[in-house]
Amino acid sequence: MQVCKSRIGIQPTVCRRISAFAFAGLASLATGPAHAALTVYTAESAWLSAVPAPTVIDFDNLASGTAVSNQYPFAGVTFAPFNNGLPVATAESNPLSLFNILSVDPLPSSAGGGVSIGFDSPQQGMAFWYNDSQFAGNVATVYGTSNQVLGSFELVFPHPTEWLFVGFRSPANDIARIDIAMGDGDRVTLDNVQFSAAVPEPSAAALLLAGIPLLWAMRRQRQGRRA
Repeated sequence: MQVCKSRIGIQPTVCRRISAFAFAGLASLATGPAHAALTVYTAESAWLSAVPAPTVIDFDNLASGTAVSNQYPFAGVTFAPFNNGLPVATAESNPLSLFNILSVDPLPSSAGGGVSIGFDSPQQGMAFWYNDSQFAGNVATVYGTSNQVLGSFELVFPHPTEWLFVGFRSPANDIARIDIAMGDGDRVTLDNVQFSAAVPEPSAAALLLAGIPLLWAMRRQRQGRRA
């Protein structure tokens, strides 16, 4: 970097850093965001160590029997029926935390059941605790911002009275929603639904802007040599 050795009013160390930012910004603009495989966690401690501090929805602010939908706009999350399901906040004798759980029951006179959990903005991580999974076919499918399947996980069974954890992390920070489908004849409960957005990093444009002073100085130096 000959420019870093010239007298353009920029210290060599600062010059090298600005150059690195500029080239990193150009490379990022050229290649776009990287995509990696979804990671699945079955231990909450491991998931929490891999994502920023999450938002937790425990359904305890709702009256028992309330159909859960758009009661959490401040958190940017929406719950919707899926696979003939009816997600309802329900008081139960064995909640994971305090009073309520999310009961995912089938609609009357229908098979299956489930809930779709969607996010207003992409998330890096999403997790929940589940209970009462007694049969095969209870599957959580994670979708990205382009509606592509990032990965899936079949809930462990039979565990009718034991709370189990599952969490997901996408290095591309592109978790847009998760659909949890229940098998026929099963009822599964959820609690402490958690989600975690990525900590903002400098964008490619910001990195490129950081290098503009250096590029301007290099241009002035070339013009001075030609004069």
